[in-house]
Amino acid sequence: MNRAIHENRVKVHPVGLFQFHTIFKQIIYLCHKCEWAYSELWIPDKDERFMVNVDTWANSDRKLGKISQLSPYFKFAKGIGLIGKVWDSSDIIIIEDIRKDKSFLRTEVASIGSLFCAVGVPIMQNSQVRAIIAFLLTSHTEKDQEVFNSIKNQFSEFF
Repeated sequence: MNRAIHENRVKVHPVGLFQFHTIFKQIIYLCHKCEWAYSELWIPDKDERFMVNVDTWANSDRKLGKISQLSPYFKFAKGIGLIGKVWDSSDIIIIEDIRKDKSFLRTEVASIGSLFCAVGVPIMQNSQVRAIIAFLLTSHTEKDQEVFNSIKNQFSEFF
């Protein structure tokens, strides 16, 4: 994780950043329990024009290192890519097969690690998206859907 370098490069809200990283530690725990391969934390930049990546986690698969390294260089406006669509809709979005969905902008890198399902989960505060947790998975199940709903509801209550 290049978190320290990245936080100096991108202007993000300093207030609450610690809370988001605390939430992300819980997400990493869930990833281990659910055997999910990859996750990211996105928050609005200081001007709230773009979502920026402030943390990533990947399982021990070395193929996932590439997307983990590239994600901090992306930023998404509302409605653009999975992250921007989640931000715009304030709802969970699941892309069953990123190879067939042109709106997922990092398909080539994600598919190297055989990750074909992408999920974006908004974390809400006062009816506004304050963060997005993104997951890249080989596939997802009904049980995963329940966990995604719980993440949205429980972590939104945190704020």
